[in-house]
Formats: sequence, structure tokens, C-alpha cells
Amino acid sequence: TTDILAIGFSATDMIGHRYGPDSQEVLDQLLRLDQTLDQLFQYIDRNIGLANTLVVATADHGVTPLVEALKAKGIDARRGTRAEVDAALRQAFAKKYPGVDSLVADLTIAGEFRLYLDEDVIRKYKLQSTDVEETAAKAMMSTGLFELAYTKSDLLGQKTDKDNDPYLQWFRNSFFAPRSPNVTLMPKRNVSFRITGTGHGTAYDYDRHVPIIFMGPGIKPGSYPSECGPEDIAPTLAKILGFDYPKEFDSRLLLEMLN
Repeated sequence: TTDILAIGFSATDMIGHRYGPDSQEVLDQLLRLDQTLDQLFQYIDRNIGLANTLVVATADHGVTPLVEALKAKGIDARRGTRAEVDAALRQAFAKKYPGVDSLVADLTIAGEFRLYLDEDVIRKYKLQSTDVEETAAKAMMSTGLFELAYTKSDLLGQKTDKDNDPYLQWFRNSFFAPRSPNVTLMPKRNVSFRITGTGHGTAYDYDRHVPIIFMGPGIKPGSYPSECGPEDIAPTLAKILGFDYPKEFDSRLLLEMLN
């Protein structure tokens, strides 16, 4: 039989959020994590044998560099505020829909970037949801804080003038009409809406790129440049263990590293 042990080293996430990936605090944490892994592997080797153990390591996301660290290097970066976005929405809605109750049900711009409209208000005043969504998207884009703003129509797969956008299909893959927001946003590169520290949640490389490391019997040593993701780990492990695995649309077997 095969035993599976899963361990999460979550301190890196907390320290990275608070101090940023280029900080001395993160450096200290990674050195301590390296020592912890050394102790873990020594224990496994003594009691089971690393020759009998397959180790897989990855992460669930990357991180946006700290705004202040980027500025110190002369890179354009800034912190945005919710107040700027709220003001743009209020002004746009007041101009186009004077006298209408607040159309905003929920606005989130930290970690996730989304706007839910108040559908009851839209029905009450017999407004067109698509028009309200477009008005909201243009208003938020006018702040200069966002790289893109997708409406439901954009993400439902209907042909739009944004079809050549390299990010569009990724956002469509994450869209579920009954629960997804009316407008989905992505900040400009190196823009953070946190008061301090940093976060993630964009489609930029610094948020998407994570390590995927396999170590153990049956793994060919090397670095492989082909595109892959954490979703490829489970089917690859199933292949190694001789299990059947579902042919998922968005995953593949990492055959290039297998002996």
C-alpha cells in the first residue's frame, strides 16, 4: 500500500503577505524552512528511506512584489484605495442614472477584484443590466488603477472587442454565471489595494508562477521548461502509482520527467 502525507508550511504565506517577497523576513523564513525540510527528510530517510519516498512540493499562488520595494528600484508602482473606486462609481451612476438608489451590492478590491450590482435596484428602475455593467466597468477603468474590467457579457463567451485580450480566456475559465460578479477586474501591474504589505489574485506572472518539484525514485533529474501547473500533479502521481485517473480538460501528465 501507499501512504500519503501532506504538510502545509503556511508561515511563508503570512510573512510574505506582511513583509513582501524581497524582505529580510522572508529570507529568514526560507532559511528556517530549509532547515525544517532537512530535518523532515532526515527523519524519513532513517525510518522509511528516501529511496522509497516520492516528494512533491508546490504552492497555491505567487505574490505581488511590495510596492515600496519596487519604488526603491525605480519601478512604477502604487497603492490604490477603495475610496477612489467608490467615487468613480458614484459619479458615473449619478450622471447616467440620476435619482436611482445605490446600484452597488458588493465591491471587493483586495485579493479578489469584483463588483456585484444590486439586481433588485436594477429591476425596480427597469434598467438594462448590460448597460449598468458597462457604465461601472468604464467608471472603474477611468481611475487608472485597473488593467482590465470584464462584464458578464464579456465572460459569457459572446464575441466582444476584447477577444484578442490574452487574459480573457483565463477569466472565462473561472466564470460561472449564477454566482460570478457583474464586473471582474484586474489591477494594473504593480498596483496594490492593500494599506500595507502585499497580496496576490491577478493573472500576472508574479502571481501565477509557482514551483513544482518532484524528487524521488522514477524521476529524471533536471529542469523542464514546458508549461505546467499544480493541476498536473494529481494525474501524474496517479500514473506513477499505477492508478486510473480522469482525463481532465485542464491537466496533463508530466511525462517528460518520468523514467
